[in-house]
Amino acid sequence: MTHRDICIRFIVRNGAEERRYKAVGFLNDGEPSVTSDEMFARIAEKHGEAIGEEDALYIDARLNLDKTDGHLYPFCLVTSQHGPGGDPRIILGFSFRGFAWFRSWILGKDQFDGNHLVICRNNDPPA
Repeated sequence: MTHRDICIRFIVRNGAEERRYKAVGFLNDGEPSVTSDEMFARIAEKHGEAIGEEDALYIDARLNLDKTDGHLYPFCLVTSQHGPGGDPRIILGFSFRGFAWFRSWILGKDQFDGNHLVICRNNDPPA
């Protein structure tokens, strides 16, 4: 399986409300990394847009409260939320370290590799 075939579905809950997401890959076979622009373009083409500020804030407030799929732990989960003050050079990501998820700001000019997955809304019909 290539990185771009990775699609890990997960749910984040707030009481009775639940939102379905998926963390998806974007690299072609043998490709070491791509820029953020290329990463987001590939994701949009195949899965729809990466989540933005509203969904990122929802996840940030609840991710550690839910039991998430252990398959997500090795990856940095990337959003399209811009950095503090709306700085487009910085984007929000989530990384699992030791026992909990932590938010981290990532320079958008960085190269994104097989350690990254992009979070999108999962609008696929339930299985």
